[in-house]
Amino acid sequence: MEVPAPVGGGTGVTGGGAGGGGGAVEGDAGLAKSAKARVRFKGNERFAIDLAVGLGLPIDQLCKELGQYDCAFFVHGVALGGVEPYGVGLYEPPQQTGATTALAVERVVLSACARRLAADVANPSTALIYRGIPVVDGKLSPVDGPEVRALIADLAQRAWLRDPTADEVESLLALARDIEPSHPTDAAQQWALAACFTVFSSAEAVFY
Repeated sequence: MEVPAPVGGGTGVTGGGAGGGGGAVEGDAGLAKSAKARVRFKGNERFAIDLAVGLGLPIDQLCKELGQYDCAFFVHGVALGGVEPYGVGLYEPPQQTGATTALAVERVVLSACARRLAADVANPSTALIYRGIPVVDGKLSPVDGPEVRALIADLAQRAWLRDPTADEVESLLALARDIEPSHPTDAAQQWALAACFTVFSSAEAVFY
């Protein structure tokens, strides 16, 4: 399975299975390549733990369906590669990702990113990720300023445990420019949410 570039829209999760062939991604100069070129979907526990650590959230607060049912371990646990021995008698995790795995990943990531953003906006003095971002009339100003680039680097380090490539940075800056026309009053927050979602739902963030 060819692993898509980290910033490219969508998770690339469905049908991933336990592993497959990998290859060099354009713009990955200087990055170490896997000796075995195999990837595996993280599964619900590893996925949720990494997401919670990356966004600085309690693991039980990443996502709640109807405000009370945990997404990663209860509602979407099986779709995310978990087991359900008591309800449906599933004692072993699925060998392949399912048709709804990508949707479940995106549901959890979007909720977690929204919670991190809301917490940082509500308490800027203690903000963990979204801090010191220049915003004028609801828009990033400037879009490609050092503070915005630093935020992109922080997101990448939290999700991928590495610095972003120049192409990845430019992709997220282009995303900010694309969002502005349709969100004239809150483009900065919309981009902040979209950037977090893009990075943490990427193939590199949900496979290992």
